[in-house]
Amino acid sequence: VKLFVFQKGSEYFLKNESTRNLSYQILDKKLTWGSFMDKEKKNLCLGLNSNLNYDLKKRKKIKILYVCTEFPKYFFKNNSISHGPNFLDHILLHEKFFKNLNFKVIDKIDVKLYFDNFGWNISTRLKKINKKINFIKETDISKLYNLYDIVIPAGPSTTFLECIYLNIPVITLFERNVWQVNDKTNSFLNKLKKKRVYFDNPINASKYLNNNLDKIKINWYSKSTQSILNQFRKKFIVKNENFSSDLSKIIDN
Repeated sequence: VKLFVFQKGSEYFLKNESTRNLSYQILDKKLTWGSFMDKEKKNLCLGLNSNLNYDLKKRKKIKILYVCTEFPKYFFKNNSISHGPNFLDHILLHEKFFKNLNFKVIDKIDVKLYFDNFGWNISTRLKKINKKINFIKETDISKLYNLYDIVIPAGPSTTFLECIYLNIPVITLFERNVWQVNDKTNSFLNKLKKKRVYFDNPINASKYLNNNLDKIKINWYSKSTQSILNQFRKKFIVKNENFSSDLSKIIDN
């Protein structure tokens, strides 16, 4: 009997995450979405062939989806994300982001809450900033992608990876002292920061949205930005049209 472990979400953004290291000791193969960790003998890049899809549409009114991220208030495992009270720093970062958005941008944002409520009261916090912020009831994000022009994941989440995979204009905001990443990921974040895909400063992120709302998609689909994104996809979330057959060969061998 062989044990195959599939990559879960954005785990390879993270530095020395314990769930990955522990499973690596007992598995036969770790099947990843990208080639990032191929130098480790047990790792094999299988890529991804998701049933998700995104149709680029022209809308009269730009629509933005903000996707919340939450982590527990109390420590229960050891990894590179600040769980417990330290996660409040990340929440306050995003509150400052919302406080500096103008009404024109706020009017275009729908907020999807995290699927688990860890007691941070995100909806109440955002409502205190602006009562007009709209919260959607749909919990399945795969049903939402096609409804929006821009997605803002509140961190380096699976949503962030899926948006890059689907080529949906995405902006993310987090500080690297809260979400600790390894050196290789860090170098990509530096490139994405220059292309205004990644921000670590909430004021800069809000200013970019306030002043460039009509240019964000143009910037995203530009040759220079797509070149960086293609490099990113190869490392972290490469598309594999032959996913099923390649998986069968791996299992058979």
